[in-house]
Amino acid sequence: FYGLVGIGFLYAYRSELSILRKSLPFLGCGFMLVFAMVGADILTNRNDILPLFMRYDQAKVVYTWLSQAEDSFKVFAEVFFIGTFYSTLQIIKQTNTEQTYTHKTSQ
Repeated sequence: FYGLVGIGFLYAYRSELSILRKSLPFLGCGFMLVFAMVGADILTNRNDILPLFMRYDQAKVVYTWLSQAEDSFKVFAEVFFIGTFYSTLQIIKQTNTEQTYTHKTSQ
């Protein structure tokens, strides 16, 4: 749910994202990982979903792998979101420094 809310906010303020184009690939990777995590969570939330698509012994193995992958997706999504925030901070600092320098030299 929070992934959709985040995308909604990004859509609402998309005009302000123009200076942050360098950060958007990190953000996109983060959201892809969030949705992969949600997909893995849906498949592993109950023990009777995977056996619908494969044999029971295969489903047990896939269940174990997807359970581990879900946590990995979550951690890596957080890494990409933090990377996005850091990249955004650096862009904003650089923009503010350039504006301050331009303002001081034009006086």
